[in-house]
Amino acid sequence: MDFLDRIGVFFLWVGAISLMLFFFSAIASQSNFNLLILGFIMILIGSTLWRRNNKATSENERFRILKSKQTRYTKQPKSGSLANSSVHNPSPAGKKDNQKTQGPRQSG
Repeated sequence: MDFLDRIGVFFLWVGAISLMLFFFSAIASQSNFNLLILGFIMILIGSTLWRRNNKATSENERFRILKSKQTRYTKQPKSGSLANSSVHNPSPAGKKDNQKTQGPRQSG
């Protein structure tokens, strides 16, 4: 953050506090219009100082954290990993390969 940007943020805070003090003085029926004018001037100066050097974010910088996480999780596994090995996967639970099949029972 540049030094003038920091001064701009300070002026924004001072302007906001001045406006808030004006509203409180208006509620108390002792309106101080100097606070209103000071608040608007400080907010105007502060916003111009704060926004003068800020550049709009380019499309490449938007969502950069999410994009980096997405590419990390979509990488293909290495050739030596278990996902690509030719190890026999066991059959699912409840189905056994070596189970004997029985024909229809004969009563008798």
